[in-house]
Amino acid sequence: MKFILLLVVVGMFLACGWADDSGTKPYSLDILQKAQAGDPEAQFTLGESYYSGNGVKKDYQEAVRWVMKSAQQGNVKAQSGLGWLYENGIGVKQDEREAFSWYRSSAEQGDSDAQFRLGSCYRKGIGTAQDHSEAIKWYIKSAEQGNKCGQKLLGLCVKDSEGGPQDNLEAAKLFKKLAEQGDSEAQYNLGICYDQGKGVGQNHSDAVKWFKKSANQGNTNAMEALEKLSSK
Repeated sequence: MKFILLLVVVGMFLACGWADDSGTKPYSLDILQKAQAGDPEAQFTLGESYYSGNGVKKDYQEAVRWVMKSAQQGNVKAQSGLGWLYENGIGVKQDEREAFSWYRSSAEQGDSDAQFRLGSCYRKGIGTAQDHSEAIKWYIKSAEQGNKCGQKLLGLCVKDSEGGPQDNLEAAKLFKKLAEQGDSEAQYNLGICYDQGKGVGQNHSDAVKWFKKSANQGNTNAMEALEKLSSK
């Protein structure tokens, strides 16, 4: 059971942009030498290689060792990655407070992955007190940079009524901006806002309009939303 859960978590993590070997350099002697010489980018790349097994045998403890070296030198991607490793206890003893600390350091420097992960810490009370308004604030910062995970999580917060009126207003503004630029996830989320009257006046016609725009781009959630509206 624990193994299956780990696969699910790792799969989610890879989908959100860290340690995906399709976008990172494989292990090489050049990277190793640069990492050993103290280059933070090379250290992070080496950590990614050990994590994903890209060009080298997987070794989570070695991944942590090199990612930590990079994070301690201020590499924001490494700080976000290290936070995730601490949160999930991969290659290191699980420590939610340590995870929160590394996420916050990276998020405050503008890393969009760290921002949505910090938001999730506030949303779920991981390493800090639960605070939905803080969660939404960080999801918005992440989504504003085009981070799909940040936007999806922000949409869930609005849909599940986790924020207050001002939170919904700010979220709806962002969804509208991105939706008008053609983003299918934002179009779906804006449809939710209109359907439920979150941050905008409730308007089922506008909800249908945005759901259709999203569905036409293949968004399955929007397709399901349209089916539910048509059955009412």
